[in-house]
Amino acid sequence: MLTVTKAGYGENKTVRWFVKMILRISLHVEKFLADGAYDAYGTRLIIIRKLKAIPFIALNPRNCKGNTPEEKVERCKKLRYKWHCKNFLKEMVD
Repeated sequence: MLTVTKAGYGENKTVRWFVKMILRISLHVEKFLADGAYDAYGTRLIIIRKLKAIPFIALNPRNCKGNTPEEKVERCKKLRYKWHCKNFLKEMVD
């Protein structure tokens, strides 16, 4: 089953339902690919903990500080990396 959300309806709200349906039909998922609309910490946690899958989600620097789009993307990358380290999802690399 494929669900497409209406414009203006947050994709992050549909992830919980989507994950429940995947688990209900016992579908094994190794990788979860999504666009930047799914770029939220809660979404990443659900995918990692419930589906036990690797999220490949495009970065969305909407709330990151920076004067240029490039600075915002770099800040976004650093924040996501710190979040993964904090949640023991990735080992710290010096």
